Amino acid sequence: FDQCTIINNTAANGAGIAVQTLGDGRSDDHIAGAVTINGSLLENNIATNNGGGMHINSATVFLRQSLVRSNQVGENGGGVFLDAGSLQSAETHYIGNIGAKG
Repeated sequence: FDQCTIINNTAANGAGIAVQTLGDGRSDDHIAGAVTINGSLLENNIATNNGGGMHINSATVFLRQSLVRSNQVGENGGGVFLDAGSLQSAETHYIGNIGAKG
């Protein structure tokens, strides 16, 4: 993703962006998931469960020079919820994200 605006979305998990590894359930047959997001805005996204702005599950995300603002969830991770995997964030601002449980 480069210079994307992701706003005003709703979902159960990962209202703005949901990133996860895909496979057929066998641990030796998963495709590694990796996403790079540059200079983007994730704003006003609402998830009923986890990850208002972004939900990461068994994937790697590189988030650079972006703004994650005013996202909300009913559970955890108003801005970003890291279920499994990794998040590498550089020059990114997280402002006013709300999670009911954190």
